Amino acid sequence: MKRALDGVERQWLVKSESQVLRLAGALTYLSWAFALGTSETNGLAMITADLEPREIGVEFMSAAIRLAKEYFWPHARAALRQVGLTDRHRNARRALRWIAASGKQEVSREDIRRDALGQALDAEQVQELIVTLVRWGWLR
Repeated sequence: MKRALDGVERQWLVKSESQVLRLAGALTYLSWAFALGTSETNGLAMITADLEPREIGVEFMSAAIRLAKEYFWPHARAALRQVGLTDRHRNARRALRWIAASGKQEVSREDIRRDALGQALDAEQVQELIVTLVRWGWLR
């Protein structure tokens, strides 16, 4: 799955592998904590039953993977779409927010370059951005 992604999505997915292991550990400890004191046995069996877990069971690892894949990943992708996956998306959103906030009906390339993007891009890059915004239907 990582090979099909790039940018921020790929970075999130790579980092999620260690988070899945942490989540499986948390699920293991939660299960152990809920079971404390519920043992029907006495003596040594009860004491050893109350010891902290030494390994993560397959059921907890499977549950953590499923939770990350089916719950956290879709939410992460939605959040990443909001912040933009690339600088191009980020710059497009900055320009569109500036246009909306300024209330202008017409803007020039230099308006976008200077005022919206703080001269982060050169004129040629801003022109490409404008062409993209027109293609996406945001500008005419």
